[in-house]
Parts: sequence; structure tokens; C-alpha cells
Amino acid sequence: MKVSRNEMITALSRAYEGAVHEIGDYEEAGQLVTWLQMAGLSGFDRITLPPLGPQGWSDSAVGVRK
Repeated sequence: MKVSRNEMITALSRAYEGAVHEIGDYEEAGQLVTWLQMAGLSGFDRITLPPLGPQGWSDSAVGVRK
């Protein structure tokens, strides 16, 4: 499947926004992951998922690993 750069940034930004990140943070995270993926640096593999449990999501639980 082919996806444009803008579509990828938008989808990732919305996912980070849904995880309750601040407005500048979720836009930058979407662009960062997209750039890493397009440069062949496994951007999708660097996305961290929140822990599952009764507490739910926390702001710091979703991000990009360095």
C-alpha cells in the first residue's frame, strides 16, 4: 500500500493527539516518525505504546523511543 507523506503525518499526529499530547508535541511526533520511516530508520518501530492496565493512559506513556 502506498501512503503519501502528508497522509502519514496526519494519521500519526491524530494518534498522538488522541493520546492527549500537547498541540506542538503531537505534530512534531508525527513528523519525526514519518521522517525516520522515510529515511529507512524504522520510524514505526520506535513508537512506544502505553501500558495496559486499570489506570488507562498517561501522558508520558506514549512517545517515541530514542
